[in-house]
Amino acid sequence: MVTFENDQLKQERELAKQRIKTLFDKNVRGRDPSQHRGASSHDGSDGHWLQIQFGLKADSNNAPDIFGFELKTGSKGKTTFGDWSADQYLFFSHVRCQSSTRLATRCAKCSTAQFGRSEFLRIFGTPNPKKQNRYSWSGEVFPKVSGWNQCGQKLVVEIDGSVRALYSFEEDKRENKNSFVPKELRNGQVTTALWQAATLRKRLESKFKVLGWVKCLRNSNGTGPYTSLVFGGPIDYSQWIKLVKSGEVFLDSGMYDGNIRPYQCWRASNSVWDSLIEEKY
Repeated sequence: MVTFENDQLKQERELAKQRIKTLFDKNVRGRDPSQHRGASSHDGSDGHWLQIQFGLKADSNNAPDIFGFELKTGSKGKTTFGDWSADQYLFFSHVRCQSSTRLATRCAKCSTAQFGRSEFLRIFGTPNPKKQNRYSWSGEVFPKVSGWNQCGQKLVVEIDGSVRALYSFEEDKRENKNSFVPKELRNGQVTTALWQAATLRKRLESKFKVLGWVKCLRNSNGTGPYTSLVFGGPIDYSQWIKLVKSGEVFLDSGMYDGNIRPYQCWRASNSVWDSLIEEKY
């Protein structure tokens, strides 16, 4: 964890925490967002309601949410660091690149791509019978750092801190793999996605390394009125990537066919977040 040796910065941080506490007591404590947000009940609506109470506007700036702190909302089981897609995928991330070899070779994100997105999902994903057999790269099929899964996929953390998703035809235990895995993917290990260390570092530290993070908690099952705040110190990349390597921070993918959004959320269980708490209010 990052520590503050500069007295002025310590004072600035304590003042920021006090301002957040004041807003929480005034606008959040004891209130249940489900009773105040009207008809809105989509994923993330609680977080959006919370932002409004703190006087924040939704934006895509890669910076802390409030007074140098990244704001998180209490949720069931796990909490998200960020929705951070890979720098490169084996599929074309841009339609224009798939239709033009010249554009693809010049595109940092698509230069190593070999397949359209739908084809990629049919090779490396799995159909969901509850969604009319819609293919997704999520759940048990998605790679983890614990080792090769039944679909021949795993995540590895490299020496420089980059994260690579790999596929091995030899480790793929699916009985019908010969019917849909192209011959060019059947030898050795193939990179299906790559998260560069520099990119992940910038995304994490721009939000979490300034003054730290604050999380608004509800009751034990993540519902009902907000009851308290917890603060955590700044998080640097070396600390975070160790948690990725141990599997405590994991990539929770929700990528599916028919939606261009990657849905690549880096998360940790609430027990991991609890271990990083420095103050409860």
